[in-house]
Parts: sequence; structure tokens; C-alpha cells
Amino acid sequence: MNEEGDSKQKQIADMLSRDERTLLAALSTSHTVQALADKLGVEPVRIARNSLWLENKELIRVEEREVINYELTAMGDVYTRKGLPERQLFNYLLDANEIPSADIRTRLHISDKGANIATGVLKKAGLIAIEKRRDEGRSIVTLVNRDDSLLKEKENVLSASGVHERREAGDEALLKELIKRGIMAKKTDNIRELHLTPLGERVRHYITSEAAAEEIIETVTKDILEKELWEGMRFRKYDIESPVPAIDGGRKHPLYWVIDLVRETFLIMGFREVEGPWIETAFWNMDSMFVPQDHPARDVQDTFYLRGEGTLPSDDLVQRVKRLQEDGWDTGSTGYGIAWDERIAKKLVLRSHTTAVSYRMFAEGVKPPLKVFSIGRVFRNETPDKLHLPEFNQIEGFVLAEGLHLRHLMGYLNEFYTLLGLTNVRFKPTYNPYTEPSMEVYALHPTLNRWVEIANSGIFRPEARRPYEIKENVLAWGLALERLAGILFGTSSIRELIGHECDLEFIKRYSKRQLIL
Repeated sequence: MNEEGDSKQKQIADMLSRDERTLLAALSTSHTVQALADKLGVEPVRIARNSLWLENKELIRVEEREVINYELTAMGDVYTRKGLPERQLFNYLLDANEIPSADIRTRLHISDKGANIATGVLKKAGLIAIEKRRDEGRSIVTLVNRDDSLLKEKENVLSASGVHERREAGDEALLKELIKRGIMAKKTDNIRELHLTPLGERVRHYITSEAAAEEIIETVTKDILEKELWEGMRFRKYDIESPVPAIDGGRKHPLYWVIDLVRETFLIMGFREVEGPWIETAFWNMDSMFVPQDHPARDVQDTFYLRGEGTLPSDDLVQRVKRLQEDGWDTGSTGYGIAWDERIAKKLVLRSHTTAVSYRMFAEGVKPPLKVFSIGRVFRNETPDKLHLPEFNQIEGFVLAEGLHLRHLMGYLNEFYTLLGLTNVRFKPTYNPYTEPSMEVYALHPTLNRWVEIANSGIFRPEARRPYEIKENVLAWGLALERLAGILFGTSSIRELIGHECDLEFIKRYSKRQLIL
């Protein structure tokens, strides 16, 4: 060994804590964590903790292996002292040769279950015969074979002192029987073995028993400084280059970070934020915005319904909505031509969109100009996949002002997505019951490499505005927040961001630099 190597290894030895030096000095051969703990007289957790540090420094190698233990249960302990029920019956028959089956429990002082098991085991092994004697009106158990080798096999397993001896003493079928009867239990343990690496062997050379036990100062405290306890003591050297485990502190979930980004963007654009309840009546969730009561979106396959019913708003508003649904009232529309049912409107639902927040505002009275947005949880009976979840967040918004038309709507949405970094969005005509014209908005997903719908929008129809005395056009939209987050972070599925399948490593260590902005 050259002098430079000797110096480096001695330096490593000097940088070890007292516990690390003690463990390394004791590790002359391979040891399990438990064996080392017993040898040093400390708790196993202390050995495990210090072994991780030594492994990090490449001084030891830790191997894990699975060990199957077959242990006696409380019942097994009893049978070890008293004998198995089949042994007790066999020994009785060696002397008496026969016994009425109904008397086994009382004569042997065992339970009914034990008597049945003993009889069944011995009969299956061909050691007894059971004869029904009609003249006596009872069954008689008779010993027909005195070979108790099978019983001795079981007893060898029970009396074996160690785990490995028990495994050697009994085959799989025998062990399985004893486990099924509750006499033994199978336990799987993970054993950690520690082995010195070549570097660890060389470093250990510099750790004498005196050095291992030497008191050194590892942490400088107030008392050490004030009372000058440091005099004559050696300070532990610290290795600032050794790798250390990553510590994950509390941080904001990436989805909430995107929520804050969306909120900030709308506030910059001059909007104000509002909120609404998660549990809504079907009136606010559907009827208020001119969705017919036979619309497929109301089916249980799409909407989550709750028990009970809610209350409706003022009778005046209810009657206006009723007339619009049935015959169009004075809007020039024919409505839906079906009788409007108040009971359907009172049903409670988990809101399926945040548009109900806007319509609650309309009912309170709104005056132009007005720009409003909300971000909230919504619920739909969707099958989870890369782009769908049954519970997700929606970004609602509307603009109320004079002279608005479709180009203004496209402009607002384009400006919003441009501020977020999505410079290439597409608009596509669509149909909504409460907006006309209506548009879907698409963006190119960087990971899926296809155009993904990220918004639905439109101008509220006259029938959807009439009950609230709103004469001006209202631009409105519902934007997908989770899909937006997936595009911004480039994840292949929104389930990577939220839910039981989410990528925890990504959640812990995501960086804003990962955004495609």
C-alpha cells in the first residue's frame, strides 16, 4: 500500500463517528444486524442506522435475504408438553386396544374438535378402525397398527429447537398440516447481513479497540464551549464530500402550483375570483342554464346523485326557468316542449361543472362590465384514463359587457393560454345546450403528441340569460385544469399528478424549470 493510500484510509477512519468505528471494528466477518446488536449490547435499530452510513461510504456491503420461519403457536406449546391429540389417543389404545368414539373427549380430557382430529388423523394413517356395533348402538375405535412413525415425525418438528431444524424435520405437507391446525405459524423475515468491502477492510486496519472506544467531540455545544470541555479532546473530522440521503421537505403539490399560476394569470387579466358549493341542486347544476331535464348528462352514468333533496330559489325565478324549459317564454324559442318537473330540479348532486357558480351570481344580479373566474372541484362518473378522472378541477369564467361576440371569446382564451406559454391553440365548433355559438379549444400535448381538448366555451344563449334579465352577450368557458397541468409538465397521464397511481418521486422533486413555458 502506498503512502497516499494509507493516508486516505486513515483520514476516512478519523472521519467516522464513534458508533461507526465500533461497528466496523466488530465486523471481522459477516454478521446479521441482530447478531451484531447482541455482540455489542445495543438495539438493532442502532446497528441498522449506522450500517446505512457505512454503506454510503462504501465501507460495508448490505445484503438482504428472505428467511421463512416455522414457529410454535400457543396451542403448539401446549401440545409439546401434553402431546398431540392423535398421540394421546394412540397411547390410550396401546393399553386399552379400543374405545367408544363418544367417550374419547371425556377419557382423554380433550375438546370435541381435538377428538375428531385425532380420530381422523389416525384413521387416515391406517392405525385405527371404526366399527359400528348395532347391538351396542355405538361406534367403537380399535387400534389395528402399532407403527407410530408418522406421529414421531410430527413430534420431531414440534420438539426441534431451531427454525432450520424444524424445516429439516418436516416436509412441506407435514408443515402445511400443522399450520392449518393452528399448531405452527409460518413467518417470513427479512435478514440483513453486513459484509466488509475491500476498502472497509483496509480502513478497519486503522481502528484499534482503543480508537473505537475513544471519546471524541462530534457536535459542538454551548456547554463544551463555556466549560472548555474541548481541552484535551479530539474533534471528529467531517467528510463534506460523502453522499447523503435526500431529505424531502414539505412543498406545494404541482397541481396546486398550476392552480396558483392560473389564478395569477386571470388576476393579471383583470378578472375577480368567486366560489360556490360542491353539493348543488340539479336546478343550479342543470335547469338554471337551460339544460333540459331529459338530457343524457343527467343520467347516473354521468352524474353523481346524493340522497335527499335541496331547496329551490325564489318562486319567481323558478317559474321563469319553468316557462323557458316548456315553451321558450318570450324569447322566440320553443323551449323543449316537455313538462318541467320540480322534483327533478330539487335532486342533490355533486356538481358536474363550475358553471353553477356563474348562475348563482346571475341570480343575485350582475351589471356590465364584469369579468369573473372560479377554480373548483367537480365530479363526473368517468372511467379513469390518461385524460379523465371522476374527480377533477375546472376553471370557470365569464365576461359580461356590451358588444361582445365570438372573436372576443377567442381573444380572451388565446391571451390566457399565451400567458401560460401555450402559443399554439386551435378552436373547433361544437354544441352545448346553453351556449350558441360554442367552441372547443385544443392544444398539442408534448408527450402524447396529439391535440387534446383543454376547454369548452361559447356565448350564453338568450334562453340561458332571460330569467336573469341579462340583455348583453356573456362570453363563458370551462377549462380543464388537470389536462393543462399535464401539458405544462409534459406528463403522459394526469394520473401521474394526482390519485393513488401518482408518481411520488416526481411530486417530491418536480421543478418549475420542467414547464414547457
